[in-house]
Amino acid sequence: MMSFADPETHFRILTSDTPVSVDGYALGEPTGEVLCLCCWESHLNIDEIPHEPDCPQRFVHSEWYAETMAGE
Repeated sequence: MMSFADPETHFRILTSDTPVSVDGYALGEPTGEVLCLCCWESHLNIDEIPHEPDCPQRFVHSEWYAETMAGE
């Protein structure tokens, strides 16, 4: 299993492109939203990104998620 921290995966933390009065984040401040650079889907949790079915990073998760879900 590849982790999102693996250098061969491609994700980006999005930054605000609006003033703080619009979204609560300062211009350029990280929002915490994680973007998959392969299918362009995003979510606030790396393990919950709704990747496209053909995305090569569809099964990339955090180690915690992989260990927790392995028992289910």
